[in-house]
Amino acid sequence: MKIVVVTKRPDFLKVIKTVSPKSIKVEKVVETTKSIESINELFRPDIIIVDIDLVPFDRNFSKISDFLKAKVIITNEKMFTNKFINLRKRFMTYLSNSLEIEISKALIKQGIHPKLKGYEYIKKSVLYLKEYQYSMQDLYKKLSLEHDKSTESIERAIRTCVESSSSFDTNKEIIYYLYNEIE
Repeated sequence: MKIVVVTKRPDFLKVIKTVSPKSIKVEKVVETTKSIESINELFRPDIIIVDIDLVPFDRNFSKISDFLKAKVIITNEKMFTNKFINLRKRFMTYLSNSLEIEISKALIKQGIHPKLKGYEYIKKSVLYLKEYQYSMQDLYKKLSLEHDKSTESIERAIRTCVESSSSFDTNKEIIYYLYNEIE
């Protein structure tokens, strides 16, 4: 997903980068008040985020996005945070659905059977790593809270999958292999 931010304030950009997950990258920051049409032509983004302080108070301005491929979001820090959290949830749902299919194919290819408990835990671990960088212990904790199991139980279930595959020796090895393999 390609995002272009139009702002003159570094604090606005800081908020955007803080809220954005790792998988959504802010492509470019435009500090001029170029027209939205020229930004769209120049960068071809999926989303254009415009600082509300740069927007002329014209009712037709919000209709511009109807003619562009990119979605235009006119916002300030607080409004952006709320909107982006919703956008992030929708994007991550889409991303996780397509990634889950790829991870499942890779797991089966490595000889790990879908009926094993650790199979789902491995899939979830890779998805969590795609969104944020977690340590193995943090992954076990997150999975244990989500599935109401102990961290030892999660680790053991993943280890059972590792043992069923002849390609890997440790839990970390299989999870990071899939993380690097799946784009």
